[in-house]
Amino acid sequence: MSVEKNFRRTKYDRQEIILLLLFCVGIFLLGLIVSTDERLSLRLLICGMSLSGAVVSGVTYISSYFAYLKLDAEAVEWRAAFKVHRVRRQEVLGWGLKTSKSVTHIEVRTLDGDLWRIKVSLFGGAQTALADWLNGLPDLEATEETFKNRALLTNPGFGPTEVREARIYNHKAFLGVLSGLSGMVAFWTLISGYPPVRVIAVLIPVLVCGLPALSGGRWSFFGQPRRTLPVWHIAVWPVVTTALVAYFRFEPVDEAAILGGGLVAALGLLIVQKMGDRRVISWLILPVNLIYAFSALTLANGAYETAPPQSFETEVLSKTSGRYGAKFVRVEPWGPVTQVRKLPIGTQTYRKTEPGDTLCLTLYTGALGWQYYDWRRCGPKSPPAAP
Repeated sequence: MSVEKNFRRTKYDRQEIILLLLFCVGIFLLGLIVSTDERLSLRLLICGMSLSGAVVSGVTYISSYFAYLKLDAEAVEWRAAFKVHRVRRQEVLGWGLKTSKSVTHIEVRTLDGDLWRIKVSLFGGAQTALADWLNGLPDLEATEETFKNRALLTNPGFGPTEVREARIYNHKAFLGVLSGLSGMVAFWTLISGYPPVRVIAVLIPVLVCGLPALSGGRWSFFGQPRRTLPVWHIAVWPVVTTALVAYFRFEPVDEAAILGGGLVAALGLLIVQKMGDRRVISWLILPVNLIYAFSALTLANGAYETAPPQSFETEVLSKTSGRYGAKFVRVEPWGPVTQVRKLPIGTQTYRKTEPGDTLCLTLYTGALGWQYYDWRRCGPKSPPAAP
């Protein structure tokens, strides 16, 4: 017997959808404008993040026009992102009402480990009816930790039942130690140019992706299903620090070539991650993989030189101050660079550099064959020797 009618919002307006698409395009263009650095990798990153945010917002916005909620004595049904979900009352482990500045939603945790968020703001007066329907079921905060521990204890990968609790504790401690060591390597990579440390920092995320497949079902990348322990936190800091070092230490001549290799490596890494944890969200993890792959290839290329360095000089055409305090100089083409290029510059050097000054550049050929360079202000030239 139904205890509540269906709540629907079926309003649909093509003009508003067109406006939403224009908003997504506008966000993408804004990413192009905000990016003050001419490096392709940074521009793609900013544009990708902007466009992803716009798409996620758009999906949420459009799906709200087809919001759907149904309550009966045995189950609750609702629509989220174009998909209708149904949970039976006896499958609910716990629930809670969450309120933020922008939206109010009810969180429902099922016995299978899924966490569903129902945006009750879409349904108006259905909020009270839904809360009444869930009333009497366990509180989510009180059951969340209990559920995690109970789910882990059901995993036969941790051994016989009588020793599972102790082994789970040992595994958590071991992963915590690995995370701490990973953080130390990442910090040392940031402050030191010692090549072996950089190699370790590059290898850590790759090894972490393979851990779930080697753990016998005890670990997974994101801790899904819930009866496994997550390992993603071990790889976070090495990814961040390798990206920072690769961006600020190496200035590639042809960045598009490295990005192409990075995309292939990122897709391969995603396949390994999916093999270890099929619940890895591809569209969410692929950009992170691309950042890591680009950084790893850049550092690998800069590990050693395969040809003698070449020296060039170029003239400063102008200097500009970008958004957020970034400083740049525009220089004439030189060597393999056939177009005017903008170079990032420190504040002190920016003050000392004027249009017409000469910059000295050193061109290197890295281990993977890609060229990169560094530059400095040229010192005073020695006077010609007396005849």
